[in-house]
Amino acid sequence: MALTPPSVRGSLLLGCTRRLQRDQLGTYAEAMAAHGDIARFRVGPPRVGFEFDAVFSPEGAHRVLAGDAGHYVKDAPVIGEFRHFLGDGLLVSRGERWLSHRRIAQPLFTRRAVTSHLEAIAAATGDLLSWCEADAAAGAAVDLHALSMRYALSALGRSVFGKDIVQVAPTLREVLPPLGDHLKHRALTPVRTPHWFPSPANRRGERIRKVVWDLADALIAERRATGAEGTDLLSRLLNARDPHTGEALSDADVRDEVIIFLIAGHETTGSALAFTLQLLGRHEDVQERVRAEVAEAAQSPGNGAPRIRDPEQLPYTVRVVNEAMRLYPPAHTVVRRADADTELLGYPVQKGRIVAVSIWGVHHRPTVWSEPFAFSPERQEIAAARGDATRTSTGYRQFPFGGGPRKCIGEHLAMAELTAAVAALVERYRLASLLETPDVEVDLALRPRGALPCRLEPVS
Repeated sequence: MALTPPSVRGSLLLGCTRRLQRDQLGTYAEAMAAHGDIARFRVGPPRVGFEFDAVFSPEGAHRVLAGDAGHYVKDAPVIGEFRHFLGDGLLVSRGERWLSHRRIAQPLFTRRAVTSHLEAIAAATGDLLSWCEADAAAGAAVDLHALSMRYALSALGRSVFGKDIVQVAPTLREVLPPLGDHLKHRALTPVRTPHWFPSPANRRGERIRKVVWDLADALIAERRATGAEGTDLLSRLLNARDPHTGEALSDADVRDEVIIFLIAGHETTGSALAFTLQLLGRHEDVQERVRAEVAEAAQSPGNGAPRIRDPEQLPYTVRVVNEAMRLYPPAHTVVRRADADTELLGYPVQKGRIVAVSIWGVHHRPTVWSEPFAFSPERQEIAAARGDATRTSTGYRQFPFGGGPRKCIGEHLAMAELTAAVAALVERYRLASLLETPDVEVDLALRPRGALPCRLEPVS
């Protein structure tokens, strides 16, 4: 008998389906505590549903995402659902399509390229401060979650679309929660009806899909009508050419990428910022150190705004953001399918096997992190002192942007947006979060469940 990973116990009929649908992170935590590095889950009835192996160790994450990345493809039931609803963009595409789009987009997201967007990000932080002004003056609590999502959309609009697109926020607030619920349900359903089947759930899902796609098409059409000559990323995508083939992206190709930027970029950045600000509002000592660093950066020669918001000028603030993303990684799970027979952590992996790398699990593993649920930016200084170890399993102790050849292309842009927002708010206000520990939910990104009330006291 072939060696197999330990199986997580579930019901005879549905396996772990209900537990995963109800509390995915808690179910993973129990499996990690009971079985260690890897565990096998069954979704649905035997021989009708499907199985997948969840990985909870840096070594396993490194093998799947980097060391043996050539043996795994971005394909699984959940990936197919994302592709249907959000298009075949960089987040979910594969093969030659992914490689071509990556070659076109990669130069637009380098660290150097992102510095050209610091002015746009500074303008978005100006929006952020103006939104806070009235509530802070009245002594009213602000909702850090809503505030962060609004800022993420403002920053995304100015840097990616070359304009303020906050006007689309009501539409996104309306469609994203039901879209996330629909995707989660279909991803963890053993037998899925075809999308064309006219069930009430499918009809709702297709209506949401049309809203999202029409929104992306409208943004592209407007940019073409006004002239795609700007330095924003949408203009650059419309004008970009594959350096190997010289081919441009079609409007459909650009739409797929726009949807990913619009949905995934705004959701992940907004959630990461909300959790970071919530933590700062509960840790006054950390907040004061960030404030002191921002003040020192502002006094350095040549560091006029927006340079004082540059991540390179604010190393401690960056560590605070990284520690927040260790505790609350927006991309909590990465899924792959074995494209060839291989081996993982001593177990054979047959072609076709689905493997889920639990970023959240690794980030909260007691054998990886001491006191894994404690907020301690100082531990990030130790990690930074090790240098860039992302080519080895050591670097996969923390990997909120994924890893390997499919690491998130927007990492530098997201860090610039997050650092700038934290610096601007902490420089202007003292934050006092009213919730001790927020509830979380697994959606398109890991996000707070409900509001995060916080009082803002102007810094004298």
